[in-house]
Amino acid sequence: MMRLLLLFCVVMATGCGQVAHEIPDTGATLEGSITLNGNPIPLALIIVRSQSATSDSVVREEGKYKVPSVPLGLVKIGVDTEAMRGEVISRGMASAYKGPDGKAAESQVNKLKFVPVPTKYSDPDTSGLEFEVKKGVNIFDIVLTK
Repeated sequence: MMRLLLLFCVVMATGCGQVAHEIPDTGATLEGSITLNGNPIPLALIIVRSQSATSDSVVREEGKYKVPSVPLGLVKIGVDTEAMRGEVISRGMASAYKGPDGKAAESQVNKLKFVPVPTKYSDPDTSGLEFEVKKGVNIFDIVLTK
């Protein structure tokens, strides 16, 4: 399942008309929280893009994110909840499967909450979210509105 998520992240990073370059450790991280109309976004793919590189990470359930090794300088940021929707559905289907003994596996997937955000936020070029990244820990709380 993790391989599918990793493959999806690579496809998302390269599928927007730009070539993603694997960047070496920049010594910079970008982290913070994500909210939509004041409520935490529990599941999303965060895309951080400069003119020459892209980094991404997955939002944790409590609406917190941390993207390691982000490009330095001015970056554009995307928040893609649709990317996570497929992953949640896949996990839910897998957890509902009744094995040979007829018992369904217990899973936390059914407790996960999907919150759609406006489509404009999914692409760093249309989201309007920008941040100047410097070496070290960079804090950027992403506040989205409908």
